[in-house]
Amino acid sequence: MGNKIEKALQYYRENKFSLAKCAEMAEVTIEEFIVYLGEQKISIFSFEKEDIANA
Repeated sequence: MGNKIEKALQYYRENKFSLAKCAEMAEVTIEEFIVYLGEQKISIFSFEKEDIANA
């Protein structure tokens, strides 16, 4: 994958942009970006400890 997707991945990891915006920046579909995140072992789900404790 190219430099655009790597930059989008960095922004996603830093919570600077949404999943959809990062996919757009990487010039891939949301589905393709999700697959790429999975390949990098990055979850699209984020939970705070309080959320889990209150579940």
